Amino acid sequence: MSRVLQNTREASLDIDIAGHRHRNPQDPNPLPCRGLFTTTMDAKTVLKAVGIGRKVDGRWLLNDISLSIDAGQRLALVGPSGSGKTLILRALSMLDPIDTGEIHWRGSPVPGNRVPEFRARVMFLPQQPMLPEGTVEEILRQPFSLKVHGRKQFHRPGTLALLASLGQSDAFLSKQRADLSGGQIQLTALLRAIQLDPEVLLLDEPTAALDPETAEMVESVVATWLERQPNEGRATVWVTHDREQVRRVSTSMIHIRDGKLWE
Repeated sequence: MSRVLQNTREASLDIDIAGHRHRNPQDPNPLPCRGLFTTTMDAKTVLKAVGIGRKVDGRWLLNDISLSIDAGQRLALVGPSGSGKTLILRALSMLDPIDTGEIHWRGSPVPGNRVPEFRARVMFLPQQPMLPEGTVEEILRQPFSLKVHGRKQFHRPGTLALLASLGQSDAFLSKQRADLSGGQIQLTALLRAIQLDPEVLLLDEPTAALDPETAEMVESVVATWLERQPNEGRATVWVTHDREQVRRVSTSMIHIRDGKLWE
């Protein structure tokens, strides 16, 4: 482990920047809460694709994709450009429609009225995030105004600690969206996701626009986030073309080619 990576991991161990989730006892159809695993399947499995497919203009972009993501798992998804990696992540996060199959969360299909809550727990970070205008701090605060995150609060000290672990000063929060580089946009998107305390992160080349040193910091922050509660549902799926990065960020790997998985 490089000194940069080790120092960053040590600096971020105590970061706690998200509020706690609470289940509404009057909710007639809640998603399973963290820690309440289903008894109808392997208790380790938190997210599962069951035979999913996506067809556009008569062509299958994804074809019979089945995979399980377990608590604590660090999965790398690799394959050539255009093979369907991003489509799988978008399908897993229920951002795109599927024509066949189902997405299961802790053993059960996700009902349509629970999709917003599901997306708050399973977050997709695109390679080129789209951020609203404003300062970085305003961008980070914005999600807390949404109903699905209503029980969480923006925690500025924790955000500053996380910024430091990413090699950024407090002044970063005052930067305008229009002044951010591609790499800084990726960092802001990662900050915004982690502060909301999801359970699964789906990362689409999150360090593609970063220099090697900052990329290692990102890897460390994600690893620390996962290690804090690895047995309560946290997991990562990481898309990358960097073979060395695959070795650093994953414990298992799946290949995709022409919309099909090859383990």
